Amino acid sequence: MFLGITLGGDIDLAFTGMNAEQRRRDREPTTLLVGIVNEGGPNGMDEQEVYDRMKEGGVTRYNTEKYLEKLRNEGRLLKDGYDKWRPG
Repeated sequence: MFLGITLGGDIDLAFTGMNAEQRRRDREPTTLLVGIVNEGGPNGMDEQEVYDRMKEGGVTRYNTEKYLEKLRNEGRLLKDGYDKWRPG
């Protein structure tokens, strides 16, 4: 069975539009972010503390905001009215 050209052999790029390296880089910060928020427990973690901890991990505020929004849209993280993030 012929599956066609996979853009230089990268099946990830053919199916997702991102190569394996791009997907890995995207997944690592989200894993770090979920871990940080989980440390806040059921009461959540202050948003500024999340930004500070992510910065320590080498992730900019802009990218942290992007990942927070992505995880919120996926239902993996929740934000309350007091600027606290907690597991979804």
